[in-house]
Amino acid sequence: MIHHLLLNDFRTITKSPLFVWGLALCFFCGTVQSQGQIAWDNTALDGAGISGLDYQTKSFFEGDHRFPAALDVIPYENHKGEKEHLILSRDGDLWSVPTKGIQAKAQEHLIMNIRSHFKDSGEGVPNYKSVQLLSGILDRDWPKRPHLYLAVHGQSGTEGRCMIVRYTVNIESGMSLKEKPDILFSWKTINHNGCDLQWGPKDGLLYFSAGDGSVQRDPQKVGQQVHVVRGSILRIDVHSQPESGRAYVIPPDNPFVGMKNVLSEIWAYGLRNPWRICFHPTTKELWVADNGDEQWEMLHCVKRGSNAGWSSFEGHQPFNLDLPLGGPTRTHTPPRLAQDHSELRSIIGGIYNRPIAIGNLMHFGVGAIALIKIISRIQILGQ
Repeated sequence: MIHHLLLNDFRTITKSPLFVWGLALCFFCGTVQSQGQIAWDNTALDGAGISGLDYQTKSFFEGDHRFPAALDVIPYENHKGEKEHLILSRDGDLWSVPTKGIQAKAQEHLIMNIRSHFKDSGEGVPNYKSVQLLSGILDRDWPKRPHLYLAVHGQSGTEGRCMIVRYTVNIESGMSLKEKPDILFSWKTINHNGCDLQWGPKDGLLYFSAGDGSVQRDPQKVGQQVHVVRGSILRIDVHSQPESGRAYVIPPDNPFVGMKNVLSEIWAYGLRNPWRICFHPTTKELWVADNGDEQWEMLHCVKRGSNAGWSSFEGHQPFNLDLPLGGPTRTHTPPRLAQDHSELRSIIGGIYNRPIAIGNLMHFGVGAIALIKIISRIQILGQ
């Protein structure tokens, strides 16, 4: 079974042993249509213009429990050794819910809303009119290091900023958080804020994604700029003694350390809006779901120092013809999968699923639903 947030409800997907399906974490923003199939007419999500899907969903918790705008689920153990789920919402709500189930209303498991920490919070924290939570992760050494890391976007007028923040958690008082977070890293942005956090399985370092922060067609050509954070995967050490002027350490084996006019935190670049990232459980490869622009949704296997090409390219296809590949890596690494918008839109992330019955498949979500032919293509590439 795989647990997912589905339309503000926390549900369990029971799969057939023959197939794995990618389910949406958001409403579809276009038409799903494939050769010989009818277009989705917006009347029902199930099937989305094709025959019925090979899955069933049921509520993970008994009763009608809703978690509005929920976007992330983090399993953990509390100080008593009991299994719980930390549920994060785009609107800044954090719930801690026992895995065994809840008897009361979901609202009674609300820990707090973090928005107030970024509004009139005093010295060291900007005053943002709008705050959205993008993703989160517990410390790799939890609960020895009782920290919660969040990616947060704040907006005041035309000034937008993405932040990687760290909360200290009081584990013995019901997962309560320190009033103010430490801001570890931040950057300016306009749009395309896609930001996810993952621990490197080999090195234990913190990897996070940054969207190009731009608008349609990347008029400022941010994608091939390496003196800015945006459009990149970054890698930092948040456990060692911080360097002077920073809240972290730059790993000395990052690919561009010491290069002039290149941010040393960058691990790879040339991405448009890398909304979610994950590591393969056995090969430890880094996979990135990257929202496209005019025609393609992309799935990248990102290597150290690689250049995914945006916005010289969108997927395999040349895009801004007047923009040559820039930065230290002048070789385009195309995506492992580029899916045309005539079939689906908005790839939003994924995980690897390796049950014995169906082999090495990548289980990933898209704007409405992952068609089985896409899963099959990824299965071939994965092998």
